[in-house]
Amino acid sequence: MVIDFHTHRPTPTGVFTPRSFGVHPWKSHLLSVPPIDDVCWQGVDFVGECGLDRCKHPSIDVQMACFEKQLIIAEKLSLTVVVHCVRAFDSLLAMRKQYGATPWIVHGFVGGVQQAVQLAEHKILVSIGAALLDERRTKVRDTLLYLGSKRLLLETDDSGADISEIYHTAASLFGIPIAKLESDIETYYRTLSCNV
Repeated sequence: MVIDFHTHRPTPTGVFTPRSFGVHPWKSHLLSVPPIDDVCWQGVDFVGECGLDRCKHPSIDVQMACFEKQLIIAEKLSLTVVVHCVRAFDSLLAMRKQYGATPWIVHGFVGGVQQAVQLAEHKILVSIGAALLDERRTKVRDTLLYLGSKRLLLETDDSGADISEIYHTAASLFGIPIAKLESDIETYYRTLSCNV
């Protein structure tokens, strides 16, 4: 089974994409986080994408307040959090110390191995997207190889890339058949969510 962990586009036939709901940090000054009993939280697999982005408005304080409300909901509902994080990993790690009851996954990760290791030490996982297709993005490819096929999630996000191309690139870098990669990712995904 092919899993596109995080996408903003309709999912092609034969591809599974988990359901998630959250207030993106770019919208955290425009939208309120619905209360936990709101219908929007029913049937979701993950909370998010939510998080912190120092390159966009609103202020980091507004983003942190919005993010914190969603972390509280994630913990009450025992849901994994899909995290958007841009140049705010220091703040992210500080918040993780307070909200550590459920897994967090930084989607669209483009950092290197050292940053992936630091996140893992705080039980923060990563998902890799279309950056993997660019041969010049060696840090991302090194991170992929560090993670291995058994600790990996792949995604398209809003890239326009085809998830099958990302899977094929990853399988080629690992030197394994595509079916093995699909199986490994599905097994790993099942440890994070019961919905497949």
